[in-house]
Amino acid sequence: MIEVHGLTKRFRGRPAIAGLTFAVPRGQVVGLLGRPGAGRTTTLRLLAGVLDPTSGDVRIAGRDVRSRATRRRLGFLPEGDPVDGDARLHAYLDTMCRLRGVPPSRRRDLVDRALAACGLEEHRVDLVGDLPPGLLRRVGLAQAVVHDPEVLILDEPAAGLGAAEAGEVLEIVREIGAGRTIVRSCGALGDVETCDRVLVLREGGLAADDSPPGLRQRLASGPGRAVLAVVRGDAAGVARRLRRLAGVTGVVLEDLGDGGCRVTVTGGGDDVQDGVARAIVAHGLRLLELSAREPAVDVGLAELLVEDVS
Repeated sequence: MIEVHGLTKRFRGRPAIAGLTFAVPRGQVVGLLGRPGAGRTTTLRLLAGVLDPTSGDVRIAGRDVRSRATRRRLGFLPEGDPVDGDARLHAYLDTMCRLRGVPPSRRRDLVDRALAACGLEEHRVDLVGDLPPGLLRRVGLAQAVVHDPEVLILDEPAAGLGAAEAGEVLEIVREIGAGRTIVRSCGALGDVETCDRVLVLREGGLAADDSPPGLRQRLASGPGRAVLAVVRGDAAGVARRLRRLAGVTGVVLEDLGDGGCRVTVTGGGDDVQDGVARAIVAHGLRLLELSAREPAVDVGLAELLVEDVS
């Protein structure tokens, strides 16, 4: 259903995507995983025909994605909530149908179906701009599916939502995606559990192509036990100390804002947790949290997976 051949995109001479080639059969759900800057959003925009590639091509059902007729066969949810806040919800969805070439006789029925599928029926006449973030994300999904496309391209549909709202949105994605071909970006390894297949991107290239269980197995057999620490202060310097600990295979820093940082250390022996704590305290950082867990069941190790899975 989707064919990608030698896809490359350069910005100011620098490659954001470099020679991607893969295919997605009809009805498959594919997750894109990768650290920030790996090329997920650029890839999705190329798949949706929003960006033109520097070289290579994307085909939907055998036809170039840049043709108007082909783009009507797909629905696209960009990052954020790109919706018309000044319109009534039903009018906004009707407009999206019209822009995608849906004849007037079908629009009312399709709008009603999209509202029902996304749990938005009671907000039919509400101003889109008055809706809270969780409902706005549902509106984004509704506009992506309102014209009954065969393919959905979704950029982190649950990003920025609380756990409960994110779960509800992902359930909607599962329901509206039944029978459709879907490619969506994922913020962490745990987000891909509802996918049939995962493509891991690294520096604009394809680092791995596997099922979610297959990736978890690689991660489980690769870096070993993980120690997670939450600290306050500049953690960049302590990373060098941590990498010198015996058996350590990786150190990943994640900025939490407000001076906080999550530090993930993989590898090492049974006493690596004590070594991590001592190194952090010796560096003058405030240790707020320390725990050990198995990477195979940790959903916060997406960046580590991108480094070590291939």
